[in-house]
Amino acid sequence: MFQFGTFQKIRTMSEYIDGFLTDREGWLLFQLARSCRIGCIVEIGSWQGKSTVWIGLGTQSTSKLRVYAIDPHIGSKEHQIHGQRIWTLKKFEENICRAGLKDIISPIVEFSENARYLFNQPISLLFIDGAHDYESVKKDYELWSPLVVDGGYVVFHDTQQIGVKRVADSVLRNHCFRKVYFQDTICCGTKVLRRSLRDKFRAHKMIELKNKFMDVCAETTHGSRRKRKWIKQWLKFKRTIMTVL
Repeated sequence: MFQFGTFQKIRTMSEYIDGFLTDREGWLLFQLARSCRIGCIVEIGSWQGKSTVWIGLGTQSTSKLRVYAIDPHIGSKEHQIHGQRIWTLKKFEENICRAGLKDIISPIVEFSENARYLFNQPISLLFIDGAHDYESVKKDYELWSPLVVDGGYVVFHDTQQIGVKRVADSVLRNHCFRKVYFQDTICCGTKVLRRSLRDKFRAHKMIELKNKFMDVCAETTHGSRRKRKWIKQWLKFKRTIMTVL
């Protein structure tokens, strides 16, 4: 259920945090984190904490699960001017403190692969938003998804990126996931031990809708803005229908 007051409060709190996350994506993360009840939450790729705040406030409002935010805090290659590494941990910590989440968020200043060997807890929500090349995304999924509990969520961000798209589409189509869903550049699913033929059909259809939506968003043909807006609304309507079938 949409809670406008809560949404506006978090939106205001997070809008000055640097990061590529839409408010709709943030609200989805909030709702997913809010529904988690066991284990912990793991975020791979935190940058300055924009998504971390949405996730942290979600679980803070219910079960108060520990959120492990994994990031080396040296930025991606595109952030490293002339090969010089940057340092984002201080800004991350400031944003987390400002949101009142210091007691819930545990930053792990490490690369995902290295952090995995130190970690052995059940995960209710796995948010994959690290490096976007195919091999990195695939490795993040293969390393961390075995810890996701039955009924837990796996969430991929930036699925407009070809590497992320290849992994997310393959995983959510072919592995045991149900309730596959997308919001802007996020695509996610609920991990299950077995899924029905209907679950599989819905996953395929939802991914088709997501990819069509991405194609429309990427289209920049002059004079087609109104048409693109109408098509996106139609695809969102079809997404809603798919969630209730």
